[in-house]
Amino acid sequence: MAIGFMPALHGLRAIAAIAVLLFHWCQLFPGFNIWIAQLHVPGHPWVNPSLPWSMGWQGVSLFFVLSGYLLTAHWLDRDMTFQALVYFYKRRIVRIYPAAWLQLILLIVLAAIWPALFEQATWLKWLLNAVLWVNLPPWFEAPLNGVWWTLPVELMFYLVLPLLVFCQKRFGLGVVVVAVLSVTVAWRWWVMLSYVDQNLSTVLPVLDALPGVLMTFGAGFAAAIVQGQIKKTHAMPLLWASMLLFIALQTLLVSFIEVYWQGGWLLCLWNSSLALSMAGIVMALCKLPESLATKALSTRPMIALGDWSFGIYLWHFPVLQLLHRLSPDWGSTAFNSLLALGITLVLTLALGALSFTQLERPLMRLKFA
Repeated sequence: MAIGFMPALHGLRAIAAIAVLLFHWCQLFPGFNIWIAQLHVPGHPWVNPSLPWSMGWQGVSLFFVLSGYLLTAHWLDRDMTFQALVYFYKRRIVRIYPAAWLQLILLIVLAAIWPALFEQATWLKWLLNAVLWVNLPPWFEAPLNGVWWTLPVELMFYLVLPLLVFCQKRFGLGVVVVAVLSVTVAWRWWVMLSYVDQNLSTVLPVLDALPGVLMTFGAGFAAAIVQGQIKKTHAMPLLWASMLLFIALQTLLVSFIEVYWQGGWLLCLWNSSLALSMAGIVMALCKLPESLATKALSTRPMIALGDWSFGIYLWHFPVLQLLHRLSPDWGSTAFNSLLALGITLVLTLALGALSFTQLERPLMRLKFA
């Protein structure tokens, strides 16, 4: 059975977007993070009040899980005809490209006006960014906006999704999950073997290409398939088990972070395990509309932030970079880093709201024959 609009999932989108914003903020303006990290418990690196935003990069994984879940749900009660596929891809293109193109145009204009503050680029780099062919062969061009690295990964999942749906209907969910997990583990292991004795964080575009995060989408895919089989009485135990798994994975990562980027089974399996914990939370929340957590995620402010989440994701990083270039010393003190965060939130939320109301929503309301 197809899954209708779930306000709580909009709230999760909001959390994902804000988490990524906070992560990049503490990277560029670390003053507050350094100050509050002094309150950690010695000998227990996971008991650290700075971790919630230091680990905010996991918002990307949550975005991927939600994409896998919601887009798979789109096909549960639909036949995958040629016309349906054309409609699906038109919708996906309109959802991603116009907002990215608008940002690209503004970055080009700003680079021409203030070359000292905005990146200059060759025509090839502008062109490849316009089609979102970034971090891909044969050019491996870097994105003009650092967060754009996820967009081609997302787009390639759209291409793979119909195949996953077909295989699930033909061979069963278990076969698909095993295949997806095998691809993910094999890819990440291949990257480790290809970059021996290197800090693998320096090759993230390769490590986290679609094959390396396919199970992250796959967790959402599997959750959408089994959602209808989860009884409401099982939802709360599922929520608690998923949250405990999520917390355990955070503890495991922080405890072994010094060796994580050197490669090993933790690097191979941790992301997939995180995605499973997130998918479990998503399923449980969808089954518990009256729970406190679901109601909190379904408030009007959270739904609005969820609507703006794509714009927040796209715009927060250029705003942070601009502030950092204008006032690089702000990152040295707790007060100034909090000031930078406040300015970033105001500007980013305004830009995200404008992007959604003036561009994204009108385009998504168009009819595609």
